Amino acid sequence: MPTATYCRDILGRFEGTDPSGYHARFDELHATGIQTLAILAASVGGRTPEILEQGLADARRLLRERGLLDPEQDQA
Repeated sequence: MPTATYCRDILGRFEGTDPSGYHARFDELHATGIQTLAILAASVGGRTPEILEQGLADARRLLRERGLLDPEQDQA
């Protein structure tokens, strides 16, 4: 395989133009993580809502500290 073809292939996967490339795999991992955390939050919230509330507050604090929470969306 020519070097240019190989590089084009890698860059295409990295830039998200390949539906089975890097971004698709990360999307699958994110989806699985979100589903798992949603189930966990529903379970904890059903048994002890105050622990769920504290966990959400802690998550917002950690996201804020790392600059990952948009200040306009940080209303809680």
